[in-house]
Amino acid sequence: MSRGEFLGVVCSIFNEVVAVAGSHGKTTTTAMIAHILIPTRQATLHLGGEDLTYGNFVYNGKDVFITEACEYRRNIEHIIPDTGIVTNVELDHTDCFKNLDDMKRTFTCFISKAKRNLILWEDVEIDVNNKQANLVKVGFGAFADIKAFKIKETKTGYVFHLRNRENYIGRFILNVCGDYNLKNVLCAVATCLQMGVSYQDTYKGLKTFTGVKRRNEFIGSVRNVPIISDYAHHPTQVLSSIKNIKAKYKKVLCIFQPHTYSRTKGLMKEFSSCFSGVNELVIFKTYPAREKKDNLGSEKALYKKVRGVKVNHLALSNKILFEILDSDIEKFKAVLVLGAGDIHEIAKKYVKQRKSLDESCSTVYNYNARKN
Repeated sequence: MSRGEFLGVVCSIFNEVVAVAGSHGKTTTTAMIAHILIPTRQATLHLGGEDLTYGNFVYNGKDVFITEACEYRRNIEHIIPDTGIVTNVELDHTDCFKNLDDMKRTFTCFISKAKRNLILWEDVEIDVNNKQANLVKVGFGAFADIKAFKIKETKTGYVFHLRNRENYIGRFILNVCGDYNLKNVLCAVATCLQMGVSYQDTYKGLKTFTGVKRRNEFIGSVRNVPIISDYAHHPTQVLSSIKNIKAKYKKVLCIFQPHTYSRTKGLMKEFSSCFSGVNELVIFKTYPAREKKDNLGSEKALYKKVRGVKVNHLALSNKILFEILDSDIEKFKAVLVLGAGDIHEIAKKYVKQRKSLDESCSTVYNYNARKN
């Protein structure tokens, strides 16, 4: 039995299924929904990443199953959701989808099975062949059913207001930064409101959400330079993450680990131009995951194709990466670490080693100062 088939069986034992699909934002949107539903329903959570409060699984009864529904290998075709959400659709997983149209067919299959509610981001362009579910489009534009307005950025996130067509819903607080999270939160809030959760419970639940691991996560500082890790491994995610960090820190060193040769090869044109916002770039060795090496989609191939970055490094080992960081880190206001592979743990290792080294140097310095 495949993973997708097994998840479909798991879904069938719950009274109600809420499934979040999309090329980007699935994990965060699913986690946001969980923070709203778990306090008010017997809701069980299954998450692809790790929520900072709940982790990646919480069993809380068989009333509602909240699941992150991944499109890889067409897994979402096995899920029959009561409420189906699609955050966006963009070409990815080029090892199993021929092109964007092929991928769209999988999402069309998924949404055709939704039994009660269908929540789509306003610019999702897929056929909606479903007459049984209530279709709700969310966004910022005139054609959105549930629309955000009076959006104000704060030090910790955003304050925004929502209305359903002409009816005012209320004011909400989001405690994470990044304008892409505004899209995630609108999908999450719209989902819960359509499921009958009150404004008050939705507001209170959302306020408890503080983020997901490896999503814009601070992992430490070296020489007073913050190192921030993000799971971004698709060109669109990379662009969004860079934009968010650049707005706050201005001068940024970016480390990127490609995730699978097929993705890099299939999206090489997009990858070659998505780093132009950073001041300096390090391309780290590819995380192959399930794949054998393909030189056409390798880190070396990407390194040669990158455009719009003045200083570009290639690091094929931890040693080379650490040497680059040691020589360059003080030039920057922040280091942004991007990728879905082991680069997160490697960056944490670097922080830990340099912290230990700094503490050792400080101990020697203080001893000599006392001695003199």
